[in-house]
Amino acid sequence: MDLEYKRTDGLIDLQSTLAFKRDSSLLKSGVLGLLDGLAESPRFEAFEIKSPRVLYGSNSDLEKSLSWDLVGKLAQKDSLDMLISLTSANFTDTIMNFEFREGFSISYVLYPRVYWRLYNLRERKITQYIYKDTLAYLTGINNSYPPISKIIKNFNNALGVAGYAFSRELAPFWELEERDWFPSGNNSMDMAGKLAGDGQWAEASEIWRELAYSNNRSQAAKASFNMAVASEMMDRLDLGIEWLNRSKQLGLGYYTYFYRKILEQRQKLQPLLEFQMK
Repeated sequence: MDLEYKRTDGLIDLQSTLAFKRDSSLLKSGVLGLLDGLAESPRFEAFEIKSPRVLYGSNSDLEKSLSWDLVGKLAQKDSLDMLISLTSANFTDTIMNFEFREGFSISYVLYPRVYWRLYNLRERKITQYIYKDTLAYLTGINNSYPPISKIIKNFNNALGVAGYAFSRELAPFWELEERDWFPSGNNSMDMAGKLAGDGQWAEASEIWRELAYSNNRSQAAKASFNMAVASEMMDRLDLGIEWLNRSKQLGLGYYTYFYRKILEQRQKLQPLLEFQMK
């Protein structure tokens, strides 16, 4: 839900009206970025996500939250469990020189700070989030600020990026990751590699499990490593780490070190993922 501050009608002159429309459009870019990110989450894949536009009375104090009476009225109208408010967005900017292999390039650099509030109606709890980033836009060779139309366009882009990034804090999402593994060796390793390449990880695991206890130490280390990858594919991160420990003991230290770091990081994030999927 897009909540904006509305100036009192009798007190707005033409210039501030134009400024309000401009700021309103910019805030909408943040909301659209948020919606794009949520639409990619498996948590919301069965839902049509909408963003009703609500304008409410003037309020210049950004520290002041919406009253629970107002939140309740808005929630009752649309049967909401949680309301998200884009409270405000602030920008600082500068011109910077960046050195590349081909030479120097002039960039317009933005430092956005975007404030969001979450109103949890079930727990009557308010949480504030602040998104901060550094974004650079190429301007060419002229060491000066771009025209105002270009600056506004960059502001729109920055708010879209902020909304999309914030969606990743609210809901789980799929992320493509590359994994190294050992697809070949003897005939059995070749067969298991072909099965895994076709997505038949369970069938490949049956072969790798036997090879992991073979007398060929190098082959056993590689098969154990592949078992770790297969375990991750089946969402058994704890088992994957056990197989990596075995692979390391058999002498495959370099690959197991970095892969273990990845699995341990995923383990830390797993409770958050499970909470988000509830």
